[in-house]
Amino acid sequence: MPQLELPEDVYLDLQRVAQERGVEPVEIIIEVIRSWRKAFERARPMEALQPLRDEQVLRSTPALGGAIADFVPVVVEGEPLSETVIRERH
Repeated sequence: MPQLELPEDVYLDLQRVAQERGVEPVEIIIEVIRSWRKAFERARPMEALQPLRDEQVLRSTPALGGAIADFVPVVVEGEPLSETVIRERH
């Protein structure tokens, strides 16, 4: 049987999830790959990654919520940058 090398932290996460569910780690991997394949075949890549997130194998990126809400544009004096670029190109 081919072997798969995983970073230790990923394997420990996988092992923890498998223990919680009362199955072997390889069963989690098989289930996730099959779910991923089905979703990917339906052309929904984000849905294809959801089983990995559900099993905590793939970590979600943190939401930007506060960073976007707190954004304040900087006011710059002078002509718009787009006009400067057009002028400089000619």
